[in-house]
Amino acid sequence: MKHLTPADAHVGDKVRIKLETDGALKFSREVYTITAVYKPRKQYSATYYKLANPRGQPMADKFNRNDLLVIPSDTKENVKEPVKYVISKLVKPVLKNGIQHFEVRWKNYPASENTTEPKTQLMKDVPKAIEQYEKLHEVKWFKNKVEYQP
Repeated sequence: MKHLTPADAHVGDKVRIKLETDGALKFSREVYTITAVYKPRKQYSATYYKLANPRGQPMADKFNRNDLLVIPSDTKENVKEPVKYVISKLVKPVLKNGIQHFEVRWKNYPASENTTEPKTQLMKDVPKAIEQYEKLHEVKWFKNKVEYQP
Protein backbone atom coordinates (compact mmCIF):
# COMPACT_ATOMS: atom_id res chain seq x y z
CA MET A 1 0.00 0.00 0.00
CA LYS A 2 1.17 3.49 -0.71
CA HIS A 3 0.23 7.07 -0.07
CA LEU A 4 -1.67 8.83 -2.82
CA THR A 5 0.09 10.87 -5.44
CA PRO A 6 -1.83 13.12 -7.80
CA ALA A 7 -1.26 10.72 -10.70
CA ASP A 8 -2.81 7.65 -9.07
CA ALA A 9 -5.97 8.97 -7.38
CA HIS A 10 -9.12 8.67 -9.45
CA VAL A 11 -12.85 8.66 -8.90
CA GLY A 12 -13.85 5.14 -7.88
CA ASP A 13 -10.54 4.28 -6.19
CA LYS A 14 -10.73 2.61 -2.77
CA VAL A 15 -8.87 4.29 0.11
CA ARG A 16 -8.43 4.19 3.87
CA ILE A 17 -8.45 7.38 5.96
CA LYS A 18 -5.53 8.39 8.18
CA LEU A 19 -6.49 8.27 11.87
CA GLU A 20 -5.54 10.78 14.54
CA THR A 21 -3.12 8.92 16.80
CA ASP A 22 -0.38 9.57 19.30
CA GLY A 23 2.30 9.84 16.63
CA ALA A 24 1.89 6.39 15.06
CA LEU A 25 0.81 6.26 11.42
CA LYS A 26 -2.51 4.38 11.39
CA PHE A 27 -5.33 4.13 8.87
CA SER A 28 -9.00 3.16 9.18
CA ARG A 29 -10.13 -0.43 8.80
CA GLU A 30 -13.09 0.77 6.76
CA VAL A 31 -12.63 1.22 3.04
CA TYR A 32 -13.96 4.42 1.44
CA THR A 33 -14.51 5.30 -2.21
CA ILE A 34 -13.27 8.47 -3.93
CA THR A 35 -16.32 10.22 -5.42
CA ALA A 36 -14.67 13.45 -6.64
CA VAL A 37 -11.17 14.80 -7.25
CA TYR A 38 -10.58 18.55 -6.94
CA LYS A 39 -7.41 19.45 -8.84
CA PRO A 40 -5.55 22.59 -7.74
CA ARG A 41 -6.00 25.75 -9.78
CA LYS A 42 -2.67 27.09 -8.60
CA GLN A 43 0.66 25.33 -8.46
CA TYR A 44 1.04 25.67 -4.68
CA SER A 45 -2.48 24.39 -3.88
CA ALA A 46 -3.25 20.79 -2.91
CA THR A 47 -5.52 18.27 -4.60
CA TYR A 48 -8.56 17.40 -2.47
CA TYR A 49 -10.81 14.33 -2.55
CA LYS A 50 -14.46 13.76 -1.65
CA LEU A 51 -15.32 10.29 -0.34
CA ALA A 52 -18.27 8.01 0.22
CA ASN A 53 -18.40 5.89 3.36
CA PRO A 54 -18.60 2.06 3.18
CA ARG A 55 -22.42 2.29 2.93
CA GLY A 56 -22.12 4.54 -0.13
CA GLN A 57 -23.20 7.73 1.65
CA PRO A 58 -21.25 10.89 0.74
CA MET A 59 -19.01 12.33 3.44
CA ALA A 60 -19.09 16.06 4.16
CA ASP A 61 -15.32 16.46 4.63
CA LYS A 62 -12.72 16.90 1.93
CA PHE A 63 -9.43 15.03 2.29
CA ASN A 64 -5.99 15.86 0.95
CA ARG A 65 -3.65 13.23 -0.41
CA ASN A 66 -1.70 12.92 2.85
CA ASP A 67 -4.88 11.82 4.64
CA LEU A 68 -5.50 8.83 2.37
CA LEU A 69 -4.00 5.44 1.59
CA VAL A 70 -4.74 3.77 -1.76
CA ILE A 71 -6.05 0.23 -1.53
CA PRO A 72 -4.99 -2.07 -4.39
CA SER A 73 -7.99 -3.38 -6.31
CA ASP A 74 -7.29 -7.00 -5.30
CA THR A 75 -7.50 -6.23 -1.53
CA LYS A 76 -10.47 -7.34 0.55
CA GLU A 77 -12.59 -4.33 1.47
CA ASN A 78 -13.38 -5.17 5.07
CA VAL A 79 -10.88 -6.45 7.57
CA LYS A 80 -12.63 -9.05 9.71
CA GLU A 81 -12.34 -8.27 13.39
CA PRO A 82 -13.18 -10.83 16.00
CA VAL A 83 -16.69 -10.31 17.31
CA LYS A 84 -16.49 -8.51 20.64
CA TYR A 85 -19.42 -8.97 22.98
CA VAL A 86 -19.93 -6.43 25.75
CA ILE A 87 -21.55 -7.36 29.04
CA SER A 88 -24.64 -5.33 29.81
CA LYS A 89 -25.00 -6.80 33.30
CA LEU A 90 -24.41 -9.84 35.43
CA VAL A 91 -27.86 -11.33 36.06
CA LYS A 92 -27.15 -13.92 38.75
CA PRO A 93 -24.58 -16.44 39.94
CA VAL A 94 -25.17 -20.03 38.84
CA LEU A 95 -23.63 -23.36 39.79
CA LYS A 96 -23.36 -25.76 36.82
CA ASN A 97 -21.96 -29.23 37.49
CA GLY A 98 -20.17 -27.88 40.56
CA ILE A 99 -18.49 -25.09 38.57
CA GLN A 100 -19.09 -21.42 39.35
CA HIS A 101 -20.80 -19.50 36.51
CA PHE A 102 -22.69 -16.25 36.04
CA GLU A 103 -25.72 -15.63 33.88
CA VAL A 104 -24.72 -12.74 31.61
CA ARG A 105 -26.90 -10.25 29.76
CA TRP A 106 -25.15 -8.94 26.64
CA LYS A 107 -25.31 -5.35 25.46
CA ASN A 108 -27.74 -4.88 22.53
CA TYR A 109 -29.21 -8.39 22.98
CA PRO A 110 -32.54 -9.36 24.56
CA ALA A 111 -32.78 -11.32 27.82
CA SER A 112 -33.64 -14.43 25.79
CA GLU A 113 -30.02 -14.35 24.53
CA ASN A 114 -28.49 -14.45 28.04
CA THR A 115 -25.75 -17.03 28.49
CA THR A 116 -23.98 -18.64 31.43
CA GLU A 117 -20.25 -18.03 31.46
CA PRO A 118 -17.65 -19.63 33.75
CA LYS A 119 -16.54 -17.35 36.56
CA THR A 120 -12.88 -18.19 35.80
CA GLN A 121 -13.18 -16.73 32.30
CA LEU A 122 -15.10 -13.69 33.50
CA MET A 123 -12.40 -13.06 36.11
CA LYS A 124 -9.91 -12.80 33.24
CA ASP A 125 -12.14 -10.51 31.17
CA VAL A 126 -14.00 -8.36 33.73
CA PRO A 127 -12.57 -8.99 37.22
CA LYS A 128 -13.84 -5.72 38.73
CA ALA A 129 -17.41 -6.41 37.61
CA ILE A 130 -17.32 -9.86 39.22
CA GLU A 131 -15.81 -8.55 42.46
CA GLN A 132 -18.35 -5.72 42.66
CA TYR A 133 -21.28 -8.06 41.96
CA GLU A 134 -20.16 -10.59 44.57
CA LYS A 135 -19.69 -7.86 47.17
CA LEU A 136 -22.95 -6.00 46.38
CA HIS A 137 -25.07 -9.18 46.28
CA GLU A 138 -23.24 -10.97 49.10
CA VAL A 139 -22.54 -14.04 46.95
CA LYS A 140 -21.54 -17.18 48.85
CA TRP A 141 -20.36 -20.17 46.83
CA PHE A 142 -20.84 -23.65 48.31
CA LYS A 143 -20.08 -27.06 46.86
CA ASN A 144 -23.68 -27.79 45.79
CA LYS A 145 -25.35 -24.35 45.82
CA VAL A 146 -24.85 -20.62 45.63
CA GLU A 147 -26.50 -18.04 47.88
CA TYR A 148 -26.86 -14.36 47.05
CA GLN A 149 -29.05 -11.31 47.64
CA PRO A 150 -30.91 -10.46 44.39
